[in-house]
Amino acid sequence: MFFQDVSPGPHETQLRFCLIHFWEAWNPLKKTLIGIEMLLIDEQGTVIQGFISPGRIERYLPKMKPGSVYKLNNFYGSSNKSVYRVSDHAVTVSFSWNSELSSFGTLSIGTLSAGPQANGNQGVTQEVPVPKALLSTIGQKHNFCVKVTKHNLDE
Repeated sequence: MFFQDVSPGPHETQLRFCLIHFWEAWNPLKKTLIGIEMLLIDEQGTVIQGFISPGRIERYLPKMKPGSVYKLNNFYGSSNKSVYRVSDHAVTVSFSWNSELSSFGTLSIGTLSAGPQANGNQGVTQEVPVPKALLSTIGQKHNFCVKVTKHNLDE
């Protein structure tokens, strides 16, 4: 399955992707970890947001490294709120209780412009541009303060 085909709800299928970047999402008021947010890219160059809940971080995060390629079997498509979206896709790939993550090797898209190299510059056939909203964030750390109000949660 490709990211363009991901819709809300459970999926008992396989995704292949390169992990571009991940970061911790914290609740600034309660000072609690919300989860791990990720940017993922598939073989067609589609970027999608990923999410690992706090209870699943220890299971998946030690296996994950930016620039590496993975297979994910079984996941849940969660609808994005436009306010919190970091990719153009309206759905987030959420790791679920029965998700299985394994290393894959390489994707056929070649070298990704966000620095991950899927095939070590061998036989590069296509470059995938980094979303413009993320260009200034490469190599930097940022703290975000998110204000949640009733208005933000109603849609």
